[in-house]
Amino acid sequence: MKSLLNNMSSYRGIFLSLLIAFILNMTPLRSNPLLPDFVLIVLVFWILYFPETVNLLTAFLLGLFMDVQSSNLLGINALGYIIAGFLIVFWNRRILSASPIWQVINIFQVVLLVHISIAITMWILVPSFVFSSLDIFLPATFEALLWPLIKRLLVNQGPFISRNKP
Repeated sequence: MKSLLNNMSSYRGIFLSLLIAFILNMTPLRSNPLLPDFVLIVLVFWILYFPETVNLLTAFLLGLFMDVQSSNLLGINALGYIIAGFLIVFWNRRILSASPIWQVINIFQVVLLVHISIAITMWILVPSFVFSSLDIFLPATFEALLWPLIKRLLVNQGPFISRNKP
């Protein structure tokens, strides 16, 4: 793992995957509750597997970028990504040692708490904000179901992350 962190191509792979997730979040259908937060899932993966490289500061900055991009209240996504990052760091061993099905359940718990915290914060700060349980559970469910695919894609990045020293 140390050779991975010393290799500049690893940073390129992390940056590229987060950039692709950010671009996927900029789709015009973003208001559709069925669309998952791709940045959140990719961020959860990188914090889970490389907490030294992608940390809570990265989560905060990506959250601010998402707030600016989505014209949301500044700090709402940053708060959600920080909560996700903290829970992933806190449950790191629990998630990594779990079977794939339990990993999906654990990721569902994390993203559900993120969506609940964002909805409650928006409800407190914006009096006219109305949300339904579907706005919370549907994205969390799709993000959790997307976890095995994202995990497989990011673990097998091939040329973007070299696990051997050059």
